[in-house]
Amino acid sequence: MSANVERFLLILLVAGIGFSAFFFISQRTGSNVLDMESKLNTDIATLATVPQEFFPRAQANYSEINKTLAEKKVLWQELIPPPVKVAAPPQPPNMVKKLAGVKPHRRKQIGSGENLRVHIISPLSKRGIFMGVGDAYKDMTIIAITKEYVEFLFIRNGEKFPHKVDRK
Repeated sequence: MSANVERFLLILLVAGIGFSAFFFISQRTGSNVLDMESKLNTDIATLATVPQEFFPRAQANYSEINKTLAEKKVLWQELIPPPVKVAAPPQPPNMVKKLAGVKPHRRKQIGSGENLRVHIISPLSKRGIFMGVGDAYKDMTIIAITKEYVEFLFIRNGEKFPHKVDRK
């Protein structure tokens, strides 16, 4: 036999098996569908209705409810209270402004060591005065004197703010 004939016979065999399988499956499911349809028809025929009662909704007295809720003070309190406003920490003093016009002289000084006193010109003393370590100027104290600078100390609420002023 030729190759074309063999292919044709193979196709006929596969088609015959396919049609047989389709016919078998359709017979099995078709009978189930008919059985299910007849069962549903009998169930629908035996359905009975049950009377239902509906009651009208009662009208709420909203003014009475609002009055009751308004009387409950705890109901309106926050679950988490708002944060307590903390005052901003005080700004550090502006030492440059406090010591504006203060000019320690580079050469004019008296004494040496612990007794060293420097000539300082300020807005309080235009001609200048000699000041040493421990002397007070306004609300500040001189804590150190060197060749390059004079160091002032301002104390506010126990916090210390030192500031150096160059000698000129």
